[in-house]
Formats: sequence, C-alpha cells, structure tokens
Amino acid sequence: MEVGKVSNEVTACRKEIKSLAQFKLVWAQKLLVTKQTEKEKTMARPQIDKNKRKSCNFCADKVEVIDYKDAQKIRRYLTEAGKILPRRITGTCAKHQRMLAKAVKKAREAALINYVYD
Repeated sequence: MEVGKVSNEVTACRKEIKSLAQFKLVWAQKLLVTKQTEKEKTMARPQIDKNKRKSCNFCADKVEVIDYKDAQKIRRYLTEAGKILPRRITGTCAKHQRMLAKAVKKAREAALINYVYD
C-alpha cells in the first residue's frame, strides 16, 4: 500500500469510528483482508491439488508383467516425441515404471514402436 493511500484510509476510519478500541479492531480486519488477497494473487495453485494422488493403472488392473508386444498400451506412456513419461505425470508406481521402461525398450528394439515420432 502507498503511504498517502493508507493515511486517507486511516482518517476515513477515524471519522466513522468514535472509540480507539473500535478503530483498532476495524483497522486490523482491513489489514488482514489485504494480506489475504495479496497471498491469493501470488499463489500458483490451490492447496487442494497437492493432496490429490494418482493411482497406478497397472496395480489397479493387478498386472504382474507388462507385455512389450502390447504397443497400444505402451504408447499411452510415451510423449509425442517418443520419450517415456515420468512417474509423477502418469502416476505409475516405481515397480511398474521400471517394468514399463524395459517393455518400451524391448518394443523399440523389436520395431513395434518408433524411437522418435515426427
């Protein structure tokens, strides 16, 4: 806040409120509201998104082994450039992410999927 703007608000509050105790209470509430709005402007995401967990699709389907010959299923875990998507994006667990990486590499070697897409 600017100094001139604050002094104008203070005088306006003093005119409206007679006692000093009421003035302090109202002024503290105004400062709290301005601080909250400033925080909301600087926040990138709401707190709700942090608690949301992605579940592993392979664990949900109770998959023991990821078949490298199933090219359609493997393509879901690749970017348009042909890179393997990380766990934090796909939500796969560490065990299945390792198996997925091996399956992708085998499928590339067997020419079932491309190394690089255009």
